Order: sequence, then structure tokens, then C-alpha cells
Amino acid sequence: MIVGIVGNIIGGPVTGSTAKKLSENFGKIVQDKESKSINSSDISISRSTQMDYAIPASKIAALSSGEFVGMVADNPDQKIALKMFHCEIQNEHQAIAEEESTSKDISGDHSGIFRGCH
Repeated sequence: MIVGIVGNIIGGPVTGSTAKKLSENFGKIVQDKESKSINSSDISISRSTQMDYAIPASKIAALSSGEFVGMVADNPDQKIALKMFHCEIQNEHQAIAEEESTSKDISGDHSGIFRGCH
């Protein structure tokens, strides 16, 4: 997770207090709620609005690998209309495979370079 890069917040799948803190950083928004109650003679629909986290900690914890959420900062003279986002990294697997097939193997015995390291 990367948090707070000059006003920008970006995070991936995290759990616990980290997910809660990230969720709190995104803030709350007004969300519409609807509930239905059904009995033998009637159906009752109740609608309300309430403040709830824009991106709940449970959603952050359930992000898949490659998914991330964030919020970007803007400048007074360069406003950004959509500051919060939920994205997914889209790799070009064929291009990556082609690049990896031409890469040189750099593994081997480098013990002389890292003397004294444990």
C-alpha cells in the first residue's frame, strides 16, 4: 500500500487497521438505502439516506491482486472532477512474455560482490 504521496492516496488489498485507516481517509458520502418488509397482507418499502464510507474497509480487504483504490489531489487552477477511483492493472501478457524471452539471466554466484552480507 502507498499512502499520502503529496496529497495522493493509493492502496491495494490490505486488511485490519490499515484497511480501516485507508477507508477513513477516503471519507464518507451520502448513500441511499432501501428496505422492504413483507407480511401476509402488505409490502412496505422504506427509503432513507445515510452517511457511510465511500470505500468500506471490507471492500478494500476484498480487492483482488492487481486492483487498487485511491484518491488524487488537484490544484486550485486545475480541478479534477473525479478524484476517487477503483482500478485494475491490465498487463499485456504476450508483450511481457516476449520481453522476458529476450532477457539475459543474471542469476548466478555473486558471493564476491556481497561479502559480509547476511
